[in-house]
Amino acid sequence: GNLYKIIWYENGLVGQHEKQTNPRNGHQDLVKLVEGLNQLSGEAQWDFIREHFDVDRMIDEYAVNMCIQDWDGFWNNYYAYHDLRPGGKWEVIPWDKDKTWGDFDGVSRTYDWYELPLTFAMKGNRPVKHSMFDFGPFGGVSWWRPPGYFSGPLLANPEFRRRFLARLRELCETVFTPEKMTPVIQALESRLEGEVRFLAESRGQDPTAALREFRRDIQSFHNQVTHRREFLLKELDAEQKAK
Repeated sequence: GNLYKIIWYENGLVGQHEKQTNPRNGHQDLVKLVEGLNQLSGEAQWDFIREHFDVDRMIDEYAVNMCIQDWDGFWNNYYAYHDLRPGGKWEVIPWDKDKTWGDFDGVSRTYDWYELPLTFAMKGNRPVKHSMFDFGPFGGVSWWRPPGYFSGPLLANPEFRRRFLARLRELCETVFTPEKMTPVIQALESRLEGEVRFLAESRGQDPTAALREFRRDIQSFHNQVTHRREFLLKELDAEQKAK
């Protein structure tokens, strides 16, 4: 298949998609795909999406991104893959998940940001501005990013969006819950505690202080599950009532 790595610092569709396989074949399939997405709307666009994308995988990708507030992962930080076999479709392969779980440039060190909006990354969404001092590189706060070549039209398509929001609610009710996530976070804490102590000692730092900071960071994961989930469910309820 054709594998493309998204390059945020380049310009234009072709420039921002560095081809990793079949480099001599060009970007024709990608260009044709994005043109089709942007030229169609409504049911015709939905038919096009179903024909060309692995819809369930795309919905899962965006729903998980929304849970963990991966503000940089809808337009960047993924590989686009096109299966060239008969019936093959497009999907995305995520990578570089460092700025997630409430982290962004300039965030509070308690990582207490929980409000990435449900409209984020969809076509037509407008930048968020908190004050005259916190504009980011794309016209909004530092976590603001424009809609992606895929996420923009997909998340704005009515049928795709309906399914995406339903899947997001399902995750918030079954997987992205304190009951499910607490044991995972606690296991992470147990595995890393010795490493944190060792690393501090090897650097001549106070291991007690390092562990105190580490546990504060671990607590931020618990807080994200609780408060991000609360925010999502509240927004999902509000969107459902608005219909």
